[in-house]
Amino acid sequence: MTFRSRCRTVAGRWPTGAITLAVLFLSGPMGLHDLASAEETVAAPKAAAEAPSYQNRSLFGSYLAGRFARSQREMDSAARFFREALERDPDDKDMVQNAFLSEAAIGSWDEAARRAEQVVKDDPTNRLAQIFLGTRAFKERRFEAAEEHLSRAAVGPIGELTSTLARAWIRFADGKVDEALTLVDGLRQDWARFYRDNHKALILDAAGRHDEAQTVWASLFKDEPRTLRVALGHARHAMAIGEGDAARAKRVLLRHMRATGRRDPLASELYREIAAGGRPGLLVADAEHGMAELLFGLGEALTTEGGIDVGTIYLQLATYVRGDFEAAFYALGNVHEATKHYDKAIGAYRGLDKTSPLGFEAGLRIAYNLNWLEKEEESRAQLSGMLDGVMAQIAAHGGNGVRERVAVKLSERGRFAQESLAALGYYDGTSDGRIAGASLEALKAFQKDSGLEVDGIVGPRTILSLQAALDHELATELDDRESRVLLAIGNLLRGHEKYGEAIGYYARAIEKIDEPLPEHWNYYYSRGVCYERVKQWPKAEADLRQALALNPDQPLILNYLGYSWVDQNLNLEEAMELIRKAVRLKPDDGYFVDSLGWAYYRLGKFDSAVRYLERAVELRPEDPVINDHLGDALWRVGRTLEARFQWGQALDLKPEPEEVDKIKAKIVAGLPEVGKDQVVGSEAGANSTEGAAAGGSTQ
Repeated sequence: MTFRSRCRTVAGRWPTGAITLAVLFLSGPMGLHDLASAEETVAAPKAAAEAPSYQNRSLFGSYLAGRFARSQREMDSAARFFREALERDPDDKDMVQNAFLSEAAIGSWDEAARRAEQVVKDDPTNRLAQIFLGTRAFKERRFEAAEEHLSRAAVGPIGELTSTLARAWIRFADGKVDEALTLVDGLRQDWARFYRDNHKALILDAAGRHDEAQTVWASLFKDEPRTLRVALGHARHAMAIGEGDAARAKRVLLRHMRATGRRDPLASELYREIAAGGRPGLLVADAEHGMAELLFGLGEALTTEGGIDVGTIYLQLATYVRGDFEAAFYALGNVHEATKHYDKAIGAYRGLDKTSPLGFEAGLRIAYNLNWLEKEEESRAQLSGMLDGVMAQIAAHGGNGVRERVAVKLSERGRFAQESLAALGYYDGTSDGRIAGASLEALKAFQKDSGLEVDGIVGPRTILSLQAALDHELATELDDRESRVLLAIGNLLRGHEKYGEAIGYYARAIEKIDEPLPEHWNYYYSRGVCYERVKQWPKAEADLRQALALNPDQPLILNYLGYSWVDQNLNLEEAMELIRKAVRLKPDDGYFVDSLGWAYYRLGKFDSAVRYLERAVELRPEDPVINDHLGDALWRVGRTLEARFQWGQALDLKPEPEEVDKIKAKIVAGLPEVGKDQVVGSEAGANSTEGAAAGGSTQ
C-alpha cells in the first residue's frame, strides 16, 4: 500500500559512522546465550527432556511458546509464558535468562530485576543483566552497588563503552566531577570518540564548566553537524554562557537543519524559543538526565542498526531512569512500528504530549499505524483532526507565526552578517565583526543571489534580506505541517484506490508551494499517479515530468513515467532509458526489474523480457503479477511448458479476482500470435509501478 512508509526516526539521529553498535555488541563474549534470538536452535529445558510427564510437557510447551513469542517480538506473551515455565522449574538457566530479557523489554522492572539477579549469580559476566542492575541501583541512588554492577558489564566493546560512560555519570552524581571526566577520557578507541566527546561536553556543561565545554562542543559539531542530539546540546550550551549567546545557538541549529535538509521538530521548536527571547536550559542538567541520554543514544543507535532486542531494553531503561523522556518513548514507538506491532506503536505515540515538539510527528505516525491495522476510517479521522488543529493554529497566529524582526545596531551589523552568512552556508569563518576577506566575498555572493546591489556593505536592505533568508528556514513551519497532513491524507486515499478524492488533497498541498524545491517531488509524483489512474494522462504526464525535473534520480518517478510511456507506445527510446536508469539505481528492486522486463515484452523483445522477468521473480517470488508476466514472456520464446508452470504459480499466489479467469484461459489455450513490429498487448495483469512505491517514503 502506497500510504505505508519506512519508519524514520526523528527523536535522536545518531551518527552511523561513529560506531557500528550492533556489530560491536555481538562481538566478544555475549553472556546472553546469543540473546535467545529467533535464529537459535531451540534447546529444551533439562527437566522437559528427562521426564515426559504431563507437568513437564506443560513446562516444555510454555518454554517453546515463550521462545516463539520472543522470536516474533511478542514480549508481553513471552514474559507470561516464561513466568508459567519458571513456576515449574525456577532454576533453569536458559529460561531465567529468557524471562529476564522479556521482562526488561516490556519494562516490567521488579520482575526483570529478580530475574537479572538470578542471571548474574550464575554468570557474573552477563553484561546486559549487569547493566540493568547497575541502572536500577543508580536510579535508587545506591552508587556503590551501581559501580560494581557496571564494572562487571565492561565485556566487549559496547559493554566497555556503556560501563565507562555510565560509571562516569555515577561519579558525577556522587560529586566527583574530575573522576567522571578521567573515566570518559580513558575511552581512547577511535570508534568511541563520538560518544566520549559528547558525554564529556555534557558533563562539563552540567558541572558549570562552560568554557571547557565550548571547546569540545565546537569540535564535535564541526565533525557531526547532522547529528540532532549534538546540535541540541551545542545550542543549549550556547544559551547557558553568560547572558546567553542566542546568535550562536541559532547558527548551530540552522547549520544542522541545512546539513540535514529538513526541519527537525525538536530543533525547530528550540530555534523558535530562542528567537522569541526564551532561555532554554541545558540538554543534560544532572546525572539522571545524563544516564538517560546515554541509554537513549545507544539504544536508538542499536535499534536502527539491527540490534533491536538489545536496543529496546536500552530505550526502556532510558524511560525508567527518566520518566518524562519523550524522545525515548518516541523511539520505542518507532521500534514497535518497524517490527509491525502497530497497536504497541500507537500506544507509545499516544503517550506523548500533543503540544510537545514531537507531538505532531507522533500524531502522523498514529495515523499511519491505524492504516496498517486496516482501520482506514480511524486513520482518516486522526489526520482530519490534525488538519483542523493546524488550521486553527494558523488562524490564531494570523499567518505562520514567525517572529517580528528587530533592528540590528550599527555596531553589531558586521557580526550579525557573518553569523547569518555562516548559518546560510555562505561563510565558514569566525564572527569577529570585520567584513573583509572571506566574509566580504560571502556577503557579495549573498547580495548577488538575492538580487541586491553587490557593494559589500551591510546596509538596511542587506540586513532585511539576511533576516528574511534566515526566517525562510522556519517561516513556513505551520504551512509545512498543513502540507504534510494534506499529503498524508492524499496518500491514505491513494493507498485505498480513491484516486479522484486524493487528487484534491494533493492539489491543496501543491497550492501552498511558492517555488517547487527538490523536496517537493513527492507532491507532484503522487498527484501524477492519481491522474494516471483516473485516465487523465496529459495532467499525469505534466506532474510526473515536474517531479522528474525536481528529482532526476528518483527511481519511483523514473519507473512510473517510463513505464507509462511504454504502455501507451509513447517516447519509447526515452521511456526505456528512464526505466533502465531506475534499475541501475535500484538493481535489487523486483518491481523496477519487472517494469523493465515487461517494457521489453511490450516492445516485442521477448528474449530480453525473459532475462529481466526471471530476475524479477527471483527478487519477488511472492508477487502473482510478476509471475504472470514471466509466464507470458516464456510463452513468446517457445518455452510453453515453463510458461504454463509460471501461470500456475501466479494462480497459487492469489492474484486480483479479475485476473483469475484470464490466467486460467492462458493455461488452457496459451497466447495469441502477434504480428511483426506490433506492440504487444497486455495479456497479463498490470503490475502497477505503484507496487514499487510500497517501500518508499510517502511523507
